[in-house]
Amino acid sequence: MASYLIKGGLVVDGNGGAPIAAEVLIQDGKIDAVIPAGEAVADKSFTMLDVETIDASGCIVTPGFVDPHTHYDGQATWDNRLAPSADHGVTTVVMGNCGVGFAPVRPDERDFLIELMEGVEDIPGSALADGIDWAWESFPEYLDALDNKARALDVVAQIPHGALRTYVLGQANNLNAPATTEQIQQMAALTKQAIEAGAFAFSTNRIAMHTSTDGESVPGTFAEKEEVLAIIKAMQDGGANLLQVVPEGLMGENPTAFKAEVQLYKELSLETGCSIVFTLSQNNVQTTLWKDMLDEISRANKAGAKLYATTGNRPGGMLMSWDTFNIFMDRPSYLAIAHLPLIERLKALQDPERREKILNEKIQSPLLQNGAQVVRDALNAIFPCKDQQIFEPDPSQSLAARLLSSNDTAEGVLYDAMCDVVQGNEGQPGFLHVYMGNYADGDLI
Repeated sequence: MASYLIKGGLVVDGNGGAPIAAEVLIQDGKIDAVIPAGEAVADKSFTMLDVETIDASGCIVTPGFVDPHTHYDGQATWDNRLAPSADHGVTTVVMGNCGVGFAPVRPDERDFLIELMEGVEDIPGSALADGIDWAWESFPEYLDALDNKARALDVVAQIPHGALRTYVLGQANNLNAPATTEQIQQMAALTKQAIEAGAFAFSTNRIAMHTSTDGESVPGTFAEKEEVLAIIKAMQDGGANLLQVVPEGLMGENPTAFKAEVQLYKELSLETGCSIVFTLSQNNVQTTLWKDMLDEISRANKAGAKLYATTGNRPGGMLMSWDTFNIFMDRPSYLAIAHLPLIERLKALQDPERREKILNEKIQSPLLQNGAQVVRDALNAIFPCKDQQIFEPDPSQSLAARLLSSNDTAEGVLYDAMCDVVQGNEGQPGFLHVYMGNYADGDLI
């Protein structure tokens, strides 16, 4: 294997120290040495070694980044690059988060798992359907498919609760009904099998607004403690010890839920010794709740639990448009025109009579009501997005600012803004960027 010498760069090694000008020697695929520029190692200058030299002048040199929360579960089976992660210094990605993924799976459940991933993560179902070859049924077979594909990055897979529950309960049944003892045992056995084959962890979702394109909550969202506990123990029997969770109450959709979730994680961790990692961000309803949650986590860990909160370093949210998720998507007067090309649909949407009908109709799906409420609560953190995303927008450009200067309702402002961002005669949808986390105060501080 080739050896490389990276020279001229500013090394940031990830250990918390100050950056230093240094040379980095890589041999046999591993970092062999990091030495301040100009010094000698074992009586040899790096410049004397028979290696390929890479000039990093003007660059920062770091170890590869590990992205712990991605959804490349489908893309990793056909793509050898995994952009955009590969373009930003990431060398390892962790997949299978939020309880969604593509194994285990029976042939008649494939479309549902695609709809689940599309609904939860907004990954186009058409791309997944075209790209995935479904050369597996079991999770070990899925890992084999990953191993058979050379790629620029390393991938780490978690077994997702949504796919696991669908496989055991069967799509013809209520996928979020309480599991029987036998079904829990089956899920536990499949989890152990997956871990023994190389799965890194088990992931689950507990936030109801994470749904398939048809409004089905991720299977496992309402799972009882007994089920989660049994799966954790099976995971540990297989040799892993990490649970990844998206908590109920994360978006402020249930004011008391988040504290109850942390209490549950504390109990699970104390009873099993399992490490539990979950998402934490500032929401737009309880803007200081995250501080209380950090205190709760600290108290739990002092009692012996192993709880770890993760957050983003920029606003987190979703893109809303007439061609993707929006809070009007299941109202009868919208459904009547939903099949039209966007430009024709836009003309119909701008008709005052139809606009009034849509705004006065009720949301049909109870699950969509949760998402709609989160959107309404986030008006101060919703911004038009035409040409490019802006990650620290001016609060004066928010829809809340528009609402203050209008005589309209919140939904009316949302409706008109979605129409305003449609671009061009060919109908490029444009988006409203809904910052559901970490931007309630209009800044990243």
